[in-house]
This record gives sequence, structure tokens and C-alpha cells, in this order.
Amino acid sequence: TSLASENDVIGSYIDNNENCIAENGAPATGVYAIARCCDLSRFSMTCSSTASSGTSSGGGTVYTGGCSSGRLTGCTSHVVSGYTHGRHNGNYPKYGDPDWTAITRSNPNNCAADAWDNDAVRAYRTCCSTPDGDVTFTCKAYWSGSSLAAEVTQTCQSSNEFMTGCSGLSENRDVNRWEILKRSTVDTCVVSNTQENGKSAVAIAICCQVSTESPTKNPTKNPTKRPTPQPTKQPTKHPTTKTPTRNPTKRPTPAPTK
Repeated sequence: TSLASENDVIGSYIDNNENCIAENGAPATGVYAIARCCDLSRFSMTCSSTASSGTSSGGGTVYTGGCSSGRLTGCTSHVVSGYTHGRHNGNYPKYGDPDWTAITRSNPNNCAADAWDNDAVRAYRTCCSTPDGDVTFTCKAYWSGSSLAAEVTQTCQSSNEFMTGCSGLSENRDVNRWEILKRSTVDTCVVSNTQENGKSAVAIAICCQVSTESPTKNPTKNPTKRPTPQPTKQPTKHPTTKTPTRNPTKRPTPAPTK
């Protein structure tokens, strides 16, 4: 995600070291890189970022292709030359359509970047998957309505979902910010529209959900505050009595009878 203080943003991407990189354009008055980090290790989840194999040529749209496995959790773009309309998942209609935001929502795992005019842009996707058969990982993209407002927002639609990605798309090249913010304790995809050309913009939030096929049916309401740090691997085969005493010796003898 990027947040710039000027109108022209070259874009953002994730490098091979999993760093979030943002780059601004002229007059280069400032840009921020904002990373969204999720810890999914307890679900044996792995994630990877991939760039599109090429760039858009003479304007138009370039796609990364769908995730080979797992789900699309992030989508962004970086301008090679010129400017960009933005980035999104799914297929895209031609500019000039009566409703340019009537995105064809097929192939939701596909990350796309749209170049402006005859410029070139590259798309970057992040995909996450898990080999755990008991875990179901699903993601959805929620699109805001087209708006001429200076700020366009979109949230997840279920309390069980968490937001992993946020991107923005404009009718012209007026999006200079796409980031996830807390608004009244709710994760919100926020997209800024510079309104320089009086055109509309949309915000796209990617929201995911993890569920397990084997949840604990009756979890305790009073978990042990001080569990045994390391239980023995060789328990006593013949305990002293069938019913252990409730009042064990606090100070056992250091030299027991042989």
C-alpha cells in the first residue's frame, strides 16, 4: 500500500525479502510504505509474492494470473513508465463503458494492474495456502461503489473475516493512497481520490477467513494458569495407590528406603 503527499504515485510492491516498497513520482514530495502483516503460522500457512511476467504494453491491463494454490490475499502494482489507473483483482471492462466499475468478478484470484493511456505497469500478487486438510482458508474481494469523494472506503462484511489487502482503482489516474486503517475499531480499506480530473474511484478490500474441521467441542472456561512446563516422558508404571493423596508430602526425604 502507499500513501503519498502528491498526486502521482509510481506504486508499491513486495520484494524477494518480503519488504514492502513504495515509490512516488514527480515532484517527489513524499511517500510512505505501509505493510500489512498477518501471523498465520498456527494454521501451517505459507505465503509468497509474485510479479506479472510482463508489463502492459501501450496502456491496457496486465494480469499476474491466478494463485496456483491457495488464495489471493494482496494485490498491488508498480508503474514501469507513465501512470496507472490502479490495481484490483478480477477482470476489467473497457474504459468508456456506461458503468466502468462493472468489473467482471470472474477469476477472483487474479491480480490486475491498469496502465493509463500508453503507459506500462506491472502487477504484484500475494497468495497464501495451507497443507492442513483440517483447515479451510477462503478469501473474498469487496468492492465499494464508485465515488467522486476525496476518500472512498470499504470494510469486510463478516465478523469472522479479517482484512489482508486493500487496493484502489480510478476512472482516471487519481488514486494516490490505498491503505488499511482502523475506523471505530473496524479494519477499513481507505483509498484517496485526488479528484484532479473530476473522475470517480473505488476501494477494493480483500477479506479472508480461516476455519477448522476439528475445533475443540467443549473448551474449558477456566484454563490452567500455570501448566506443567515439561511433562515427563517416562511416567511411573506402578503408582503407589489407585487413589493419590490430596495432601502430598511437601518435603520428601532425600534418601528414601531402598
